[in-house]
Amino acid sequence: MILISVSAALVRGQTLSDRFETYSEGSDAGPAWEPLSEGWSVAGGSYQGDEGSSVWRAVPWAGSVRFACELTVIEALPGDWLTAGIGLQTDERNFWALNLVAAPESQQRRHFTELHEMLDGVWQAQAQAATRLEPLPGQGWDFNWQAGETYRLELDLSVSNIVGRVWRGKEAVSRLGYRLDGSGPAVRVVRPMVRVQGLRTRFDSATVTVRAPAPEPVRERKPVPAWTSRPGKPLAQGTGFFRTIEAQGRWWLVDPEGKPFFDIGTDHINYRGHWCEALGYAPYNRNVTAKYGSEAAWAEVTLDRLKRWGFNTLPAGHSVSLRHRGLA
Repeated sequence: MILISVSAALVRGQTLSDRFETYSEGSDAGPAWEPLSEGWSVAGGSYQGDEGSSVWRAVPWAGSVRFACELTVIEALPGDWLTAGIGLQTDERNFWALNLVAAPESQQRRHFTELHEMLDGVWQAQAQAATRLEPLPGQGWDFNWQAGETYRLELDLSVSNIVGRVWRGKEAVSRLGYRLDGSGPAVRVVRPMVRVQGLRTRFDSATVTVRAPAPEPVRERKPVPAWTSRPGKPLAQGTGFFRTIEAQGRWWLVDPEGKPFFDIGTDHINYRGHWCEALGYAPYNRNVTAKYGSEAAWAEVTLDRLKRWGFNTLPAGHSVSLRHRGLA
């Protein structure tokens, strides 16, 4: 339930709350909340999901804000790294996330907490050389949280720092944070969100205090080059989008001009690569940085190689530097 109405001119220091009591059972809590993935729904007076995030759109943009929400992990689903938590986001490529984490089976599913930043699509940007932030004194990162227990997660963002806390009742079992009083890049203008990955989780009693409203961030929109189709006749009228159609008794994937398209790609073609917790860095990124010197040089070589090998698509997890350069 929204206790205080929201407007673009929210008075400094006002607090909003949502206990998810007034939404229809099974709804996605819209328009106050906007799920960015499937599977979010109101159930039994709580908000539940097991994958992706949902943004609290009823809250205006803020440059200084405290957001807290209760969560209970109901069930762990199959997967490697599993998380449940809250966040403060600008968009899907720029956010802070305070998570309860379950490690892979190969690491005995050990439990701990984390506070990390995604900046321009780079996970754990606060630990990267170009965007490193000074950690604040903290404790409890190795807190062994338990499924079925309710915790209250809190993120407090100000102009000088960001602090995440995990509460068990009145006890702060984990406190993590970073300084933000430098001039370097960081996520600073945000809205609240809840987020999960492979942990079916129940969220309740969300509260947010906006201490300093902020203008909506301006996103640069670069023009997208026109699609260059292959020779041949179309199976259907072009719509400007890739889509599936049924023609001549068979299902087809067609390109923006309606011509048949055989999709060939490999996921995670990414300059950053995967972070290795044991090593403390991303080995692929370290290797290609040493070899090519920059992401731009890596992208040129990578695109040439992909095209020569017959790939025509950039699937999930690719670097943005590869887009709009001849691959779908």
